[in-house]
Amino acid sequence: MASGTVPARMLRVARWWPPLFALWMLFVGDWSWLIGVWGAAMAFIAAVGAELVVAQGLLDVRGRWRWCRELGPATLAVLTDFGIVVRVLATCVATGRREAGTFLHDAGASGRGPEPAGRRAWTTLIATWSPNSYVLDISPDSGRRLIHDLRPHRSSERPS
Repeated sequence: MASGTVPARMLRVARWWPPLFALWMLFVGDWSWLIGVWGAAMAFIAAVGAELVVAQGLLDVRGRWRWCRELGPATLAVLTDFGIVVRVLATCVATGRREAGTFLHDAGASGRGPEPAGRRAWTTLIATWSPNSYVLDISPDSGRRLIHDLRPHRSSERPS
């Protein structure tokens, strides 16, 4: 991707800023002038960072709407896994034993370039919503994923 002219890059940064500022305010959940100023500054820094990553061709920001099909199963896994985690914690409290969890390897999205990098980022984000499963790493070369499950449950790892 070409780096573009300075005004074009500034316009792209200006397009990144409003959603990033809105996300800041959503996550903070509070409003004051100081929080607003920090949010504006952090959104600007994130927007410049996003523009630099996209300009270097490290990530393709075009929408991949077909990936959104994974949101439903991932949301259902969050609810199911909440029950799994509560059951494991209750058992640990009742018996006085710790549950260590399990590391799993499996194969998946490999490849170099912006789209495979975006796919790995999306997979890591969505699969880590679940309280039972955490994606530690996805290899760009082989596509192998390192996942930690408190209690192995395949639907917890989706879309991983």
